[in-house]
Amino acid sequence: MVEDWTRHAPLTKTAAVTLEKGRHYSLKLEYFQGGGGAVAKLVWAGNEGDPLTKAITAVRHADVAVAVVGITSDLGGEEMNVQVAGFKGRDRTSIDLPQEEEALLQAVKATGKPLIVMCEIPASAMVTKLCKFI
Repeated sequence: MVEDWTRHAPLTKTAAVTLEKGRHYSLKLEYFQGGGGAVAKLVWAGNEGDPLTKAITAVRHADVAVAVVGITSDLGGEEMNVQVAGFKGRDRTSIDLPQEEEALLQAVKATGKPLIVMCEIPASAMVTKLCKFI
């Protein structure tokens, strides 16, 4: 499913797999270490539904919302080939927040709950843009 036998810095590669209840599946993980800093992880994540819907449901039951937004280590790193809007390879093409995070902030603001935003993005120009959400 995910295959990459090239030498590079650690990076995240994922594949979506649909599994059927009641069936058994074989799993094979092959890995090689081509240098220092090599990492291998097998991570399982179930389909937990729409994260935006879950977040807004939690906000509606809270007195105040705290949103931590910005760039994760999966997006910001040397020698990474990021395939996300706002990036070209490892370089940022925009200082905007990722689209999903901007949508989250808009949805939280629409609830009318007080909102605290913590931004993990090294771009002071974002401060003015984030003010529209608080």
